[in-house]
Amino acid sequence: MTLLFIHVPKTAGTSFTAAARKYFGERSILLDYGAASDVTSPAVREFVYLKKDKSSLFDYIKKNKIEFLGGHFNGRKYSAFVPPEQTITFLRDPVKRLISHYQYSRARGQQDEFIDFVQQPKFANVQCRMLQNIDINRLGGLGVTEDYLGSLRTINRTFGIALPFKWNNKVAPGLKKFDVPQHLLDMIIEANQDDIALHALALQRNAASRRSPGGPAKRFLSILSAIGYAPK
Repeated sequence: MTLLFIHVPKTAGTSFTAAARKYFGERSILLDYGAASDVTSPAVREFVYLKKDKSSLFDYIKKNKIEFLGGHFNGRKYSAFVPPEQTITFLRDPVKRLISHYQYSRARGQQDEFIDFVQQPKFANVQCRMLQNIDINRLGGLGVTEDYLGSLRTINRTFGIALPFKWNNKVAPGLKKFDVPQHLLDMIIEANQDDIALHALALQRNAASRRSPGGPAKRFLSILSAIGYAPK
């Protein structure tokens, strides 16, 4: 079975991918961070971006027993090939996520002022837009950055795996403190209402899984069993 990881930017996805690499091994994972990214795997580059043939990519995945496909892509991209029950993502407080995204961009030479950055439509409700066409209630793994370790444990129980705890997300020197005026915080909140609602749902689900550790795992594994997956 191949797990699909939708890496929403600045949600601890780098740490999760590092854990997957450690557990599954380099030969059993593929990454898709876009055609221009050096991180994108050669097979993804060939089949998805050069040949425009995702079906052949999944033939390759099956033949080579690839267990993990992750990257910055939205839920529509591979939904025809991987069901929600095999899909994982992490969500984060939308305000903190956007601020972190801005810090990341500034550290890499982006020159926009913060107010100009947050007013761009492409940075609003990013999490909802990346998960479009996915039934959240069927999502196999829905973690929250605020409880990364607890989420990781739940995901491991759900899929019968043992991804190690690795924290690779680091803030660039000089960018750890970033004070945002209240009027800009209000602007961010107003522009990201869909993400705020989605994040609240994820927090509720995460809390429920903590109260009843076996419940979510049993529910999701019963669904996975229906599609022919048996945990290790």
